[in-house]
Amino acid sequence: MDWWVYLLALIGVVAVAVAAAFLGRFLYMRQVRRSLVRLLGRREAVVAAANGLDLVIEHLSMGDDEALAVFASDPGSDDRRALEDVASRMRILADDLRVMPLPKRLWPVAEGMERAARLLAEQAGRVGEATTPDSALDALAEIRVQEVREQVLAVNADLQPLLDAFRVHDPAVYGGGLYI
Repeated sequence: MDWWVYLLALIGVVAVAVAAAFLGRFLYMRQVRRSLVRLLGRREAVVAAANGLDLVIEHLSMGDDEALAVFASDPGSDDRRALEDVASRMRILADDLRVMPLPKRLWPVAEGMERAARLLAEQAGRVGEATTPDSALDALAEIRVQEVREQVLAVNADLQPLLDAFRVHDPAVYGGGLYI
């Protein structure tokens, strides 16, 4: 009769261990999905900032010489303020990505996004740091939009397999960076 008690105790321990393993796996999957949604919002912010940088450059290239002269000489011009805003937002985003608690599996994606945000902040920030009109124009000419785009594409390439693996496909979840 004593061996039945031991057998029941063993079965109980195994059942608890299996239940704990399934619960742990469920909680891990849930945490990764939530973290992926958070990263998607950050990715959309980086893409929006890159698009904003493109728009400023396009506006200045389509404008006349007077618009370029105002940009170069007036630190308060709309285009310079837009670039300063991009730089400021990307610095904040990069710092946020650096300290964001994430499962280890998502660290490379977050690091890639952080690099893209820092690159955007550095390039857009140089224009705001310019003290003379010539240095502002030089900083504008040194912006490497293609390098930013390549960084964002690399992040997307790292992120997409994770989105597929953890079945995060519903665009209503992250709505282009806005939580709905």
